[in-house]
Amino acid sequence: MREETFNILAFENAVTRLKAVLVRYAKDNKDECIRDAVVHRFEFTYLLH
Repeated sequence: MREETFNILAFENAVTRLKAVLVRYAKDNKDECIRDAVVHRFEFTYLLH
């Protein structure tokens, strides 16, 4: 079994990108593409945790 390590830099980058798309979504919450990006980046960030 391989032990996985937590990559703090990757997690910080993912959180930064999630925050950026949340700012865009707050400005235009009717755009489905931006909403999809929020969901995708959240899932990615969650999986890194």
